[in-house]
Amino acid sequence: MSWNSLLQNSYSPYSRQQEACVIRGENGVYPGVRVENIAYPQTITALQGAFGLCLSCGDLPLEILQPSENHSSPMADEETWRHWVKAQGWNIKWTYSDQLSADLIEQLTEFRNPLTVIHNRPESDNASIWSSGNTPDPQSTTATKVQSGPNEMLNSLFIDAVQPEYDRARRSLLTKLIPDAYTPNSDFPVSALLETDKGLVGGVNVEFGIWNFGLCAERNAIHTAIAYGARPTGSIAVFAPKSQLCSPCGMCRQTLSEWPLMERVLLYHGDGSSSEHRIKDLLPLHFQASSLGIGPE
Repeated sequence: MSWNSLLQNSYSPYSRQQEACVIRGENGVYPGVRVENIAYPQTITALQGAFGLCLSCGDLPLEILQPSENHSSPMADEETWRHWVKAQGWNIKWTYSDQLSADLIEQLTEFRNPLTVIHNRPESDNASIWSSGNTPDPQSTTATKVQSGPNEMLNSLFIDAVQPEYDRARRSLLTKLIPDAYTPNSDFPVSALLETDKGLVGGVNVEFGIWNFGLCAERNAIHTAIAYGARPTGSIAVFAPKSQLCSPCGMCRQTLSEWPLMERVLLYHGDGSSSEHRIKDLLPLHFQASSLGIGPE
């Protein structure tokens, strides 16, 4: 993964401004790209997305790498993040480069491996999601151990399945993601599983001292998918164990509405119940790109 390929993963149909960065943490490397929204203030910047991914993986940032001006324009929010990093007392190195080093490219490539299809068959309450392309054979014994973490990728939520095993499997994986939430202010963790054209991607909510830069689980999952070259499709499942009623906030509803191939939201509530909703019903008459005479890629 080069700077050019990472920049091309940006979703910027409105400004046409590509933006990318990489955070090197104690335990891994984390890409960030620009993810725009037709409601402009909801745009996720590359630094915002990379910090969100790093912290939701339980890692601490050590170095922030950005492409030199030969590749892209300076990031408008860089100074804001520099002040925030300083306030945390973190000694982070800021590096500008024309190309990514071979070891970083290798780590980013390894990090993408979870995008491949993993076959899983739930056999108990602690098992994960079925992920073969067709209805699975309950007698099958082919299974792969799934690593927990907000960047893991599977294949499908099977949201139409009525068997209780599917429901337990979805709830189980969403529950495994909850400890990864970074919520020092609210202590209100949320997890999400997003269907993409390359499999499932997980996300958790991340809170920063700069409150308006925080990422909900749904938006974190969307950024992670796009940073790795995937695009949202189908459905998303969301779990908020401390809520009476799990419900996406207005910003997430507008963000989900950005993606025409996304259709439904499966909500897992704190009381153990669940409900399914069409995204277009969650935000009727939402603001659309056609209002500006421009549209998504």
